Amino acid sequence: MKLPYDHTSRESILEYGRALLGKTLRELHPDAVEYSTGKGRMGQSVEKYHFGYTPNSEAEPDFAEAGVELKCTPMKVNADGSMVSKERLVLNIIDYVAEAQTTFFTSSFWHKNQLILLMFYLHENGVNVIDLIFKIVRLWDFPDVDRKIIQDDWSKLHWKMTHGLAHEISEGDTLYLGGCPNGSKAGAEMRTQYMPGAPKAQQRAYSIKSKYLNTIILESLLHPEMYDDVFISDAQKRKIEKTVAEASNLVNSLDEYEEEETFEQLVERRFTPYYGKNIYEIEIMTGWEISNNPKSISNKVIHAILGVKTPKIREFEKANLQQKSIRLEPSGVLKESMVFSQIDYKGIVEEEEWEDSVWYETLTQRFLFVVFRKSADGDNKKAILEKVFFWTMPRKDLTVAKKFWEDTKAKIVADDFTHFWKLGDHNICHVRPKAKDNTDTMEAPSGKMVTKKGYWLNAEYILNVVNANMQQNAEASEQKHISTPATPKLHILNEHANGKRIIPLYNIKAACGKFLYNEEAEVKGWIDTEEYGLPYGDNIFVVQAKGHSMEPKIHDGDYCVFAHGTSFYDGDIILAEIPNKDSEYGGSFTIKKYTRAKAVVDGVEQKVSVTLVPLNTDYEPMSFDLESEEKPNMVGTFRKVIRL
Repeated sequence: MKLPYDHTSRESILEYGRALLGKTLRELHPDAVEYSTGKGRMGQSVEKYHFGYTPNSEAEPDFAEAGVELKCTPMKVNADGSMVSKERLVLNIIDYVAEAQTTFFTSSFWHKNQLILLMFYLHENGVNVIDLIFKIVRLWDFPDVDRKIIQDDWSKLHWKMTHGLAHEISEGDTLYLGGCPNGSKAGAEMRTQYMPGAPKAQQRAYSIKSKYLNTIILESLLHPEMYDDVFISDAQKRKIEKTVAEASNLVNSLDEYEEEETFEQLVERRFTPYYGKNIYEIEIMTGWEISNNPKSISNKVIHAILGVKTPKIREFEKANLQQKSIRLEPSGVLKESMVFSQIDYKGIVEEEEWEDSVWYETLTQRFLFVVFRKSADGDNKKAILEKVFFWTMPRKDLTVAKKFWEDTKAKIVADDFTHFWKLGDHNICHVRPKAKDNTDTMEAPSGKMVTKKGYWLNAEYILNVVNANMQQNAEASEQKHISTPATPKLHILNEHANGKRIIPLYNIKAACGKFLYNEEAEVKGWIDTEEYGLPYGDNIFVVQAKGHSMEPKIHDGDYCVFAHGTSFYDGDIILAEIPNKDSEYGGSFTIKKYTRAKAVVDGVEQKVSVTLVPLNTDYEPMSFDLESEEKPNMVGTFRKVIRL
């Protein structure tokens, strides 16, 4: 059957998808019916009736030739008129065994989802999906600064897979990219893990978190070509513009990261110079005036140190990262328990599964704890910044929190509002009032009005979390001062050792020959990936750098890990061959930072030139027209230096 669009062209696929803007599937396709009854029924129905192919669960993107994955996802309008994602965007199911043997750029996630045709539709309760209106249709590829965080997220999930800990994956492990439970019921579908002897783990799928989707919605609604223009009033557009203006990026370029540094490590690094300083001193060091209001002082300190002038930090918003201030007494004791949301008495009764509860969602978020020690004289601005760290409740504590939720729900169903867990009953959480006064009430399922109460984490539990992180920090500091022997040489294996996860060491010329021309390449040796904590895969290899053009990141003689067969993005460091041009290696091979320039050609944005940039400013960049015969041949993307 001839399709009404070119399935090999991204532009044609997008244009045909946009035919649904402002319409329902039934309007364009009167014969359409719900393809299935599961959560993915909208996407499957669109695949079947609009794009004309049979839904499948193949590892390839839905439009394989164009490299485009199709995803339909619901959005909703809040009471205040704001438009947000209704839920996370579930992607492909994770095969723990296969995925453990990949790198990020060879993973099933990246292979399938690096370019997504996103189709947002407006959810309405009780309405058949083929009668729901599509509001936003656009192509989405992850910006470089977001891709960096997603790659870090993937690495955290991957680490658990390779270490037989997939059963301990939590939504709170990551910022943008999650590993969400996937199946008819939590625990119903179990999968074998990569490590022999590890217990089977709950089936999970990669997912983009709903708060990240909200930023895509906001950005899209500022561009009329991406959405149904009858959807937004002028007042709503002004509100969207205001919301966007209230947040700014903490990181604007990949150059702001140190080598092998994650986003969370970058944040912690920026706070380190201020540890042991009081707020008066932080004001002097940052040049910011910080309010003396106890309710906002923590937030002001965070913004002053990070240099963010807007009320919100965009990365924190995308990740739904929760900032919590902890104020220790001068003695180090913590008197104040930590309060969270009010308990919705009617809502908790409707929560069928623990994993779907508000309390579970709260505790599996990522938190940024900012720890101060109060001054003995009571001056808020003499409080000392002790530590900043990221935290999510560990799995063993979540089992206690689950019992707490079950008990709370049972008491509310029984109309018993006097026998909730109290502060002294258990060591993690409790219920207590969260109301202005006794007249601040909420309707219970029985119909009676009850004083509002909230979820609380015990002060003693929070103090234990703080002390554990303080101890880790102290041990790390002590370790830095322990004298170490001279740097050892790289351990190179002469033979392909059976049973070891090893990768080849080539000279640069051999690596280029093997991966560009499929030539036989002489292996200088083999590197044990587990010995040095390296990525593993058929496309991973090591070469030894020469020269000084990439200092301070890569030094003369460094052993560098590369991945062949990846996509190349602005800011990536790459290994390349430049025909007919000598480099510091005595041949036509080089390691440089890759940048690209684009232009609109025949109405289509295309890459027109690339520049290979040395990090050492004593060396000159090299620019190439992509029509030139001397354009560089890309071999692989730099992953890390092997630190000995």
